[in-house]
Formats: sequence, C-alpha cells, structure tokens
Amino acid sequence: MRNRRLHDWARTLLLRDAPLSIRLLVYSALLVVIPMISLGLVSYRKSSEVLRQEANQYSQEIMEQVQAYVEDYFRDLEITMIRILNDPDIRTFMRARSLEEAEQNPGRRAVLQVLQNASYSRSDIAGVTIMLDGVMIVDSTAGGAREPAENVLQEHWYKTLSANGDTKVVTRLVRLHENRDKEPVITLARRLVSPMTLEPAGLLMIDVNYKRLKEAAEMVRVGQSGYLMILDDSGNYVYHPDADKIGRPYEGVGLDEMTRAGSGSFRTRELDRQAAEDDFLAFRRSGSFGWTLAAARPYADLMAGNNYIARTIVLAGLLFLAFVYIVGVWFARSITRPVYRLKHMLKHVENGNFDVRVPVAARDELGYLSLAFNHMTARLGELVNEVYGSRIREAESSLRQKETELKALQSQINPHFLFNSLETIRGMALGGEREDIADMSAALAKLMRYSLSNESAVTLQKELEISEWYLRIQKHRFGDLFDYRIEIPEWAKRQRIVKFALQPIIENAVIHGVENSLRPVRICVYAERETATSMTVVVCDDGPGIPPDRLAQLQSWLAEANPMERDAHIGLINVHRRIQHVFGEAYGLEVESGEGKGVTVRIRLPLDEAAREEVRDHGPND
Repeated sequence: MRNRRLHDWARTLLLRDAPLSIRLLVYSALLVVIPMISLGLVSYRKSSEVLRQEANQYSQEIMEQVQAYVEDYFRDLEITMIRILNDPDIRTFMRARSLEEAEQNPGRRAVLQVLQNASYSRSDIAGVTIMLDGVMIVDSTAGGAREPAENVLQEHWYKTLSANGDTKVVTRLVRLHENRDKEPVITLARRLVSPMTLEPAGLLMIDVNYKRLKEAAEMVRVGQSGYLMILDDSGNYVYHPDADKIGRPYEGVGLDEMTRAGSGSFRTRELDRQAAEDDFLAFRRSGSFGWTLAAARPYADLMAGNNYIARTIVLAGLLFLAFVYIVGVWFARSITRPVYRLKHMLKHVENGNFDVRVPVAARDELGYLSLAFNHMTARLGELVNEVYGSRIREAESSLRQKETELKALQSQINPHFLFNSLETIRGMALGGEREDIADMSAALAKLMRYSLSNESAVTLQKELEISEWYLRIQKHRFGDLFDYRIEIPEWAKRQRIVKFALQPIIENAVIHGVENSLRPVRICVYAERETATSMTVVVCDDGPGIPPDRLAQLQSWLAEANPMERDAHIGLINVHRRIQHVFGEAYGLEVESGEGKGVTVRIRLPLDEAAREEVRDHGPND
C-alpha cells in the first residue's frame, strides 16, 4: 500500500501524465531556476554572515574607543575624589565624632569651600556631598535647590557599597535645580573610613551630569540610524539617547547573553520572535565598572545592501526564465507538432480507419516513427481484411459452445442437500414443536429462493450469507460434532464471485470431513490478498483429510480441459469450471490436503477495481 502511494506520488511529481510540451517547458525551466535559486540562497546567506561579522567588528572598535574614554573619564573623577579626601581640612573633619567637633576648626565653612572648589572647577560636576554618619552632611550647593542628601540612605545601592573604600558608580534621578523635574546623574560613591578607628564613618559622593558621556556617545556613529547605550551591572540603563529610559531596567531581549559573555553580537528576532524591534546588537563588557556597552542598529539597515543583491538575483532569474520559456516553446513545438499529428492519426486507427497516412517531414527519429506508423497501418488493413470474417465466425461458435457448457454445469447442482434438509425438518416435526424447526425452515427457504435467481455472479457477501444459512442447518443436524468460523474483511465482501461457489465447497467439508470424523471438526472461511490483481477465498477444515491417491486424482481432474463426465467431486469441478468460464483460465480452485490433516480449498479470483482501491487505501486486512 505504501509503495503504491509512493509510486503515485512520484508519477504526479514527475509529470508522467502531463502533455509532452508541458514537461519540456517545466524541465527546461527547472534547469535554470533550481541552480539560480541555490546560488542565490548561498550567496545571500554568505553575504549576510559577512555583513554581520563586519558590523560586529566595526561596532566593537567603536565601543572600545568609547569604553577607553569613559574609563579614563571616571578615573579622572576618582582622582578628584582622592584629592578631596586628602585635603587637610577634610581629613580633620572626618575625625569629628559629634556635631560640636565638626563645627570646630576647621568647621563646616572650610569643608564646604573644599567641596565647592572641586564642584566649580568642572562644568560636568553637578554637586559634591560628604556625609559623616550621625554627625553632619555637607553639600557643595550649601543646602540649595538639591533634594536632601540623606535620601541616598534609602536607595537600593547604598547597602552594596564596599567598606574597603572602593568606588561605586550608579545612576540616579535627582533634582538639581529648584522648581524643575528630576534629572539623571551619574554618582560616584565611596565609603569614608575614620582615621581613628579605621571603620566606616561616612560617605563621599560626586554627582556628574551627562554632558561628557553624551559627547562621547555622539562622537561615534552606528550605521545610519543606530545608537549607543550603556547598561550597569544590574541591567539598568546608564546611558540611552532617550533620556527618559536612563535609570530604568533594560527593556529589550538578550540581557542574559550580554551579561554572560565578554563581547559578541546577536539579532533580537533570532532570540525572541515576538521582539518589538528587529535590531542587530553588538556588545562589550567593561571590567572596571561592570558596565555593558551595546551598539544597536536596525537589522534592515544592516541588510540593505544584501537585500539589493537579493533583488538583483531575483530579477536576473526572472529574465533568464523568460528567455528559457521563449526558447523552450519554440523547441517544444518542433518536437510536439509531429507527435500531436501522429496522435491524431492514431485516433482514426482506433476507430477502424486503416487508410490514414502521416506526412513524413524530416529524417530524424520522429520522421522514422511516422514512416513506421504508415507501414503499420497498411499492414493492419491487410490483416483485418484477411482474418476479420473468420475470427467473427469462430467467436460466435465459441460463444454458443460456452453458453451450452454453462447451462449444463448449472443444471448439475446436486439436490442431495435439499433432500437431506427436508428429511431433517420432517424428523424434527415428528418429535414435537421446537424453535429450531422454524430456523431450519427459514434457512431452507432462503437457500431455495437464492438457487432460483438468474444471476451468474454475485458479491461474496451474498455467498457468505447463504453459506452461513447452510451451516446453521447442518449445525442442527450434527450438533456439537462441528463448529465454524467466518472471517472476511470488508473490502473482500464486495468482491464478485460466481453464484453457488462457496456452498458446494462447504458441503464437501461437512460430508467428507464431519460425517467421516470421530471427533469434532472445525470449518473456517477467510479471504486474503494474493497479488496486486488477485485474491483467494479459503475454505478449510481439520477433518480426516483426503488420501494422497484421491487427492492426486482430484487435482488431475481440476487441471483437465473438459472434466464434465466425472461423477465424483462434481460439486468442486462444477464450481471450478464456472469460475474459469466467468473470470478466465487463470482462476479457479486449488485443493490441498494430507491424510489426517484436513482439507484446504482455495478459490482464486481476480480483484475488482473497487476492491483494489479499498485495499490501497486501508490495507488488505482491514
């Protein structure tokens, strides 16, 4: 079944049933289209990979420059922080343990002056704040418009400050000016260590605006519409062209990839098909601050040149395909025109006109084929005139002979079974009223009605019904001396078979198997597929079987051309001859047996087209 489907699929795919002109055009087009598509796909994929590698390399070089600039910038701010901490007034201030000590020499004013000097010396410093835990807070703005510095104690990063004096860089939103919204700043925070106890005693913060960082980002260009962004170690935006995103969590995809690897690149839609934007991201991680620099650009912008190549390949393919079709049509017509002419003439020959001739226009293979066709039709006309009459007379004579033989075979159905059935019913009626009498009467009526019908061939379903009625009658007769089982698949029940083919074979099994057996006998009826065009119906029993000499004689009678005069086993021979008459000499009965091993009779039949289709669709055993 599966091989049949594969064969049909391959036949459709290869256009075996399509006109020759269509096949020539399709195959010639495929010779151009398939190589061009393959070459185009390979070129497109290779160029895409090269563009991605070049874009990643270019972005890495840009980010390396920005990273070096940013790290130098923050190292410079750390130097400013160290200068503040090394100032004598600041060091004296850090020794204060109370507000009174802090207000003494050098006092708040001197500390404020140091912080203001550091803040005013650079335009990018928004403010400098020093805090002594539980003592005092000094801000370079001297308590101006900035929000209270003690608010940093509530921020999430405060508890993560290192106690050994390392600098932590974080982004915050603070109010730098009165009556204005909060603005993003970058804060360098560092724990203060008391010179007396060497324990954490406060905090030094330098808030810087985004002036220098923005200048660094704007110095580089990522494609035509790309941009540069910076993420901190928590995945929050340190820098983004959209200032509203600064300080907020990263919204895109690929954060895990950027935090795991030191550098690399990826396409957002390859990581997440549902990504809002299809961007190409190259990233680089800074070891100094734990930040990640990422250069993002639209993937369509990156692939603009590659898409131009793809459109060029498609256009060239269409032009080549049009050229192939023009040449192919001309070539196909030069081949198919003589073939179509020959096909047209063949229809005349099919209708019995053998006087047609095909003009020979060339000396190639098609010309030779046309010449051979003309010789063939001439010879066929002669043969038809010679043998047509004699063939008709022979066919009529053979038909009359077959009809006579069929009538003789049908008239030889042994009525022994009907007599036995009537005798059994009579004996049961004398014994008293019983329900099985009605059953046997109904079975006998069906058998008689079926035997009187004029059909020569019926479905296997009808034969099974009649055979089962016969078996039910014999079941009443023999009781537990025999049992039967019928297993016929649905596809076989619609198979055509000659009328009264099964019942005589089953009757032989009962007469020669059950009556001559000293133990219970089982009769089985089943069907199986033999080849793609034939099937067999099998009737077997486990009775005493047929002696070898009788079996050889029976097989010899079945093989004879005209065994009509045989008296023994006339039922089997009758069925065998009727099957051969209806379906052909290749079909009929086969008998197998062994003494003490039962008898197996195989009825070989041609497989109907409907049965073949059902076997192909559902399998032979469904």
